[in-house]
Amino acid sequence: MPLNGIVDVEPDGINAKGRWYGFFLGALYRGGTLRALIGCGIWENEYIKEDGIWKFKNSSSTILSVLRWMRVGSKTPYLANPPHGSSPPPGPGTHFQHYPSGYIFPYHYKNPVTGK
Repeated sequence: MPLNGIVDVEPDGINAKGRWYGFFLGALYRGGTLRALIGCGIWENEYIKEDGIWKFKNSSSTILSVLRWMRVGSKTPYLANPPHGSSPPPGPGTHFQHYPSGYIFPYHYKNPVTGK
């Protein structure tokens, strides 16, 4: 579920960049066990307007935190911060830092105070 989006259209009116916070729920098989997940992350997207239609050009994300809620069928919740151990690595354009790392996913625009 994308939340709190900020999209900035470039002066050319054809390119744009956006930052979105996201909340997700899911269930994945890992190690032969179905595991329920709840988490949040940040997405930095690039868009392009082709023939009057806005399309995704590129997407990068970082996972801020994941709660491996419980094994499906179990009544005992527990915390985890994948990927680790035998978990698959994140896909291209995805960054992961164990919470709380203090890592700040870069913004697509310059800091209005420092200009960096």
